[in-house]
Amino acid sequence: MKRIIMAMLAIVVMTDLKAQENIVVNNPDNTPYWGIRVNYDYTIPGSVKQGGVGIDLFKGGSGFSVGAIYNLPIIANLYFEPGISLFYDTYRTDDIMVGADDMMFNDTHITYSQFGFRIPLMFGYHFDFYNSVRINVMTGPQFGIGLSGKEKLKGYQIEDFDIEDDMYSDE
Repeated sequence: MKRIIMAMLAIVVMTDLKAQENIVVNNPDNTPYWGIRVNYDYTIPGSVKQGGVGIDLFKGGSGFSVGAIYNLPIIANLYFEPGISLFYDTYRTDDIMVGADDMMFNDTHITYSQFGFRIPLMFGYHFDFYNSVRINVMTGPQFGIGLSGKEKLKGYQIEDFDIEDDMYSDE
């Protein structure tokens, strides 16, 4: 993997100087534009460790988002890109313990699903190497507004039980 990355960096360094001129000077070809962005989201499994005890918390999940962006050049190849999109995401937990002291349930999993808006406020910089080759580097905050969210608890120890709850309810 390191060799592939080094080879890619070498290709970038060996690009012709004419393409490099547009990287640091004002680029008059940059114009504002509207765009559509479609994303596939994947929840990466994670774990929690505390006091020497660790549990796998999140299992893989997935979702998608679709929305609009506005690319606004600032100077040279630096740009600001706000947007808005609708999203739907799911993720889950497995093998957790739920309950009070007198009634504990093992082998339980919770499935979460959320629907709402995302508002990214990204700053980015694009490196133009040729007319059709560009690498973008972006960073910035992304705000989420949840419209609907469900959590579904399912267990198998004593009797099958199935509880569904609204994540945004008054409870």
